[in-house]
Amino acid sequence: MENKFKNKYKISSTRLQNWDYGWNASYFVTINTKNRVPFFGEITNKKMQLSTIGEIANVFWLEIPQHFPFVKLGEFIIMPDHIHGVITIDKPYAENDKIALAKENTKTKGQQRFQNQGENTLSSIVGSFKSVVTKHAHKINSKFKWQPLFNDKIIPNKEAYKNIAAYIKANPSKWKQGKDKAAPCLSQKQGDALLWNKGYTIENAVEKFTVGNDRALDMAIAQYDLLASKAHTNMLCSIGIISKSERSQLITELNILLQQVEDGSFIIEEAFEDVHSKIEYELTKKLGDAGKKVHTGRSRNDQVLVALHLNLKDEIVAFKQGVESLFSQLQELSEQYKEVLIPGYTHMQVAMPSSIGLWLGAYAELLIDDIHFLNAAYKVADQNPLGSGAGYGSSIPLNRTQTTKELGMATLKFNSVAAQLSRGKLEKAVSFAMASVASTLSRLAMDVTLYMNENHGFISFPKELTTGSSIMPHKKNPDVLELVRAKCNKIQALPTELTLITNNLPTGYHRDYQLLKESLFPAITSLKDCLDITGFMFSHLEVNESVILDSKYDLVFSVEAVNKLVNDGIPFRDAYQQVGKQIEEGNFVPNKKPVHTHEGSIGNLCNLEIKEKFRKAMEG
Repeated sequence: MENKFKNKYKISSTRLQNWDYGWNASYFVTINTKNRVPFFGEITNKKMQLSTIGEIANVFWLEIPQHFPFVKLGEFIIMPDHIHGVITIDKPYAENDKIALAKENTKTKGQQRFQNQGENTLSSIVGSFKSVVTKHAHKINSKFKWQPLFNDKIIPNKEAYKNIAAYIKANPSKWKQGKDKAAPCLSQKQGDALLWNKGYTIENAVEKFTVGNDRALDMAIAQYDLLASKAHTNMLCSIGIISKSERSQLITELNILLQQVEDGSFIIEEAFEDVHSKIEYELTKKLGDAGKKVHTGRSRNDQVLVALHLNLKDEIVAFKQGVESLFSQLQELSEQYKEVLIPGYTHMQVAMPSSIGLWLGAYAELLIDDIHFLNAAYKVADQNPLGSGAGYGSSIPLNRTQTTKELGMATLKFNSVAAQLSRGKLEKAVSFAMASVASTLSRLAMDVTLYMNENHGFISFPKELTTGSSIMPHKKNPDVLELVRAKCNKIQALPTELTLITNNLPTGYHRDYQLLKESLFPAITSLKDCLDITGFMFSHLEVNESVILDSKYDLVFSVEAVNKLVNDGIPFRDAYQQVGKQIEEGNFVPNKKPVHTHEGSIGNLCNLEIKEKFRKAMEG
């Protein structure tokens, strides 16, 4: 996300990455775009320097509220010597734009302000900050609009200040004073944002290593976690765990989050381990105790499982649609070029007559086998694990049949242990189906790279779809198909990779499973890309319709000569030896208009029958 944001806004400074929570600091202002992507600006006596998003930005934007759980995220935050508000950017920040704001020296005042740790101290800080902003508001570039933070709508009365003062007074160890001592910040990702929080912090190195790339990967299942949460919420209401009013509020907020996922504004910040903790945080922030009830009868184990099941069902449908599109395209080309003969090969040597129609029709029919694999994987995915909890069920009287129906799944994964054991098996089932599709695409791509070679010249593509060489001006390289071949070969290794991650794990959940997403999700994207680009390339296929007339392919028709003698009544072995002698003596004359009539031959491709076969396979 950092690079994407950095490129969009042309921001290069990262000098605040190693910023320390010490007493020597200026005011800091969090700048928040319409997409709610945070970064920092430091108000100095000269100019506000903008910094890219990164760990420190997320720390400020998301972690500091841990100190003040009653303060809504993004509205206002007060630290011992740091105050930050929100500026809404109406249009992208350009590198040459500057914001001139004044600095109020807090180096000495900051140490004094929190000596008493009382209401007046905090009120003074807020008032002081308001004065600075108001005084220098006219200096703010017109592209930026200051959003007031300290008004009655956000802080309704002085009780908020009292709460802050009381919290600080009750937790003096968190506010160590002294010029050389930092004012520590209890990271929110080590606090409320951890669903398993038990009141203590964890080492940052451990947190970083265990979370890994989960936040980015979980964006793929955010929609499905929300859908499962809706079904779970309705079920909890039906068994009396939450009220109808709470159910209505929760469904409304879940739908809002779903809309954010759809429009791309939903993000999982670094304060959160995963999508599950992010969603629960948002619900609790908006609805309080009602949000805290959503996790009743669930574990993150069955949360991620049901999200994966739902996600992979949709991905399999997408694969089938991609395969169907390519199938139709290959069949159409097969019919169009069924009369165009090309040599067939065995052992990479010219063998017998083939045709463009037979070649492309072959790959179309192979895709049916891939559909069977996808259908099998779909049946594995179409089982509901929600309600299995951590793998051993729950004493909450859950109605798992209700959630199964609401989620549109074919059946339950009844046994709770079996549900948890399906983690890894589900991903492997899908990976085997993906590998089947990838195998077909890889071999087709290999054929294309071979057949468009100058030594073959059966097919070609417009020059715009090929690449050149930095040294050889004549080159038109099939880079697209070569990459399809490589990517699909990589996907064919996926089942082995997933097997080695999960092989021989004992019953129960293990963190090993987290790595499955790192392998599977990128492969899903890659396979869909390969299907799309293969179809795109074949929509521009150019065919050499006279290739078979080249004399170097005369011997391709030797078997045709043998079969003609057989049809005239000569025993096959005698006919074979007779034609072989003609070839050795150099007087073989080919008939380049062979007649094939049986099913699946160059004269009878059976494309209609194959089309019907594909239709039935698609129905599962």
